[in-house]
Amino acid sequence: MQINKEQNKLLARWRENPREFIQEAIIDPYNRVKGTRIVISRQQEEGIEAVRQVVFAKIKVNSGQRVTEEEQSIAKKWGISIMAGKGGGKDALASWVILWFGSFFPYPKIVCTSVSADQLNKVLWSEISKWLSSSLVKDWWVLQSDKLFFKNVPKDVLGKRWFAFPKTANPKASVEEQVETLAGIHEDYVMVVVDEGAGIPEAVFDPLEGTLSGLCNFLFMIFNPTRSKGYAVDSQYKNSDKWVCLQWNSEESEVVSRGFIENVLEKCRGDKSLNPYRIRILGLPPKTDEQTFFPWDWIEDAVARETEPLENSLIIKGLDCGAGGNKSVIATRKGFKVYPFKRNNSPDPVILTNWAGNDIDAERPDAFRVDVIGIGWAVEGNLREKKGSVVEAADSRKKAENSETFYNKRAEMYWNLREAFAKNLIDLPDDEDLKDQLGATKSEIVSGKTKIIDKKKIKEELGHSPDELDALALTFFHKDDLVCKIDKRNDNDDYVKDEKVNQYNPFEYIRGR
Repeated sequence: MQINKEQNKLLARWRENPREFIQEAIIDPYNRVKGTRIVISRQQEEGIEAVRQVVFAKIKVNSGQRVTEEEQSIAKKWGISIMAGKGGGKDALASWVILWFGSFFPYPKIVCTSVSADQLNKVLWSEISKWLSSSLVKDWWVLQSDKLFFKNVPKDVLGKRWFAFPKTANPKASVEEQVETLAGIHEDYVMVVVDEGAGIPEAVFDPLEGTLSGLCNFLFMIFNPTRSKGYAVDSQYKNSDKWVCLQWNSEESEVVSRGFIENVLEKCRGDKSLNPYRIRILGLPPKTDEQTFFPWDWIEDAVARETEPLENSLIIKGLDCGAGGNKSVIATRKGFKVYPFKRNNSPDPVILTNWAGNDIDAERPDAFRVDVIGIGWAVEGNLREKKGSVVEAADSRKKAENSETFYNKRAEMYWNLREAFAKNLIDLPDDEDLKDQLGATKSEIVSGKTKIIDKKKIKEELGHSPDELDALALTFFHKDDLVCKIDKRNDNDDYVKDEKVNQYNPFEYIRGR
């Protein structure tokens, strides 16, 4: 590739000034092609400047150049940590920084990691594709699903050096496997991009402290603080002296939709201290107190957990029947894997009965539990008449099986659900309503017994009834000694009533390992 004198000056300026490169080579061409007016936010500018300072401080110090005290201090940092609310353009910034670092420093190795392949492929890699496609450097690069590599290199190293690639950090893997995620990274120029780092296990980072010792090796970590502890959060607090730390409050961003902020605030009933607002808008870690029944870290761990139930695991469903403007919800779990919720806004028991009956016919659960409070008694009766003993009445007001410990059956079934979180068993869909409901649930001690706070109080905090959570809790109405129904049908494809399997223990498989 022949470069004239003017082009050489331009490239030298872009190398020294990533802000100008991103504006002139990436954003301006994108705006011309798309007819948009996208700008770099002040928060993104802070991130770009932080990367610039770290890169050049490390190069100067490690190549023996004269440096200031500030540069000497910055060169010792492990990297940049950005803890942020949602919507502020973290992944856009990451993609811009990848293209700048990859374009101007020879033979770099850029490793991009996250707990989810979807986060890497559908978010970060999608952002790279979006900005690269119209950029002035699009002809320098080849973007593939598993690699982004520089074209202007000798043929024998094409695609083998000078590249960026995604690598998932699996939180379910063994510690030894997690350590291997980022092991063996060696080049003069290395950038490790950690996308949504709050969920990445600490073991993944263990090799880096000993291997990031090249001329310019550093981490660029971005995350929404969905957990109160871990490597990412520690980078902002306990280990902040080892990082260039930035915190992005979405309220202060020019690019975050005001409607999004107002919607989250409305869900929190105007209380900015509640965890959904703290995490999604303020960009602060969740708070936990003694009354918190489902710690936010547990909730996020359950959402990140990916499991496949055994083929013969029981399918258990819970139906929370809505009334007074509340929706009806069906929760489904097979073993400890919870599937996306099904919702119906009708207040008509006949319509709900038919809806639930169709669900039973389609999925053939081993147990279908119906909350009999309110209109649920009519739905349960009609449904049991049509579908047989697979349908069970579940009354959370009744006396708990362990009445010395729990105030009522509601507290007991919530505790059963909590045990599945505590034992790292449950696998949840990423449902914000459910997450908010779990996070808003608190317990109290009444007459020496555990009691879940009234639904009215949860509704006051959330602005809506905890329908999804109640439906899910119904699937934990019984714990170890569960009486469930065999999915057995007669020649007419109807459920055979009163076929039972007694003393089924859903925890037995775990205990036997």
